[in-house]
Amino acid sequence: MGTGTEAAIRAGRWVDPDLRAVTFGEFTKSFMSTRRKRGRTVGTRWEKLDTHILPRWADTALGSFTWYEVDAWQQGLTIADVSRGHCVSLMSTILTAAVDAQHITVNPLFGRRRTRDTAGDPPCRRRRRSAATRGPKTHCWWPNGSARRAVSTC
Repeated sequence: MGTGTEAAIRAGRWVDPDLRAVTFGEFTKSFMSTRRKRGRTVGTRWEKLDTHILPRWADTALGSFTWYEVDAWQQGLTIADVSRGHCVSLMSTILTAAVDAQHITVNPLFGRRRTRDTAGDPPCRRRRRSAATRGPKTHCWWPNGSARRAVSTC
């Protein structure tokens, strides 16, 4: 072993290369078999895994995941944005368990913000505040009249 490997072992950062090479599909089966959830949670998770996640990621080694690839994949899914978010969240949960099981040192999905498709958002209307209360911000409103956000631009 080289000095870099020995230092990583002493620091607790070393991961067995055989564990890093375990596929996402293999680890997912182990992970799911140990989770006891109420009601439809397990069924819903398996539906997302079988339908969307595992067809793409089952044969990917745990140590090979990158945020860039996962984000690009989720953007290409032809499902509702909220469902894409649930898929990425489930993948992140599984990869966090892989960190806990010492298969990888870090979850590349943890704390990342997905790129969201905003093409389907309805256009907003800008309404300026009166001259007496006008400040640097513009309020954007949904077509139904509810406030969208107060920002410089919409």
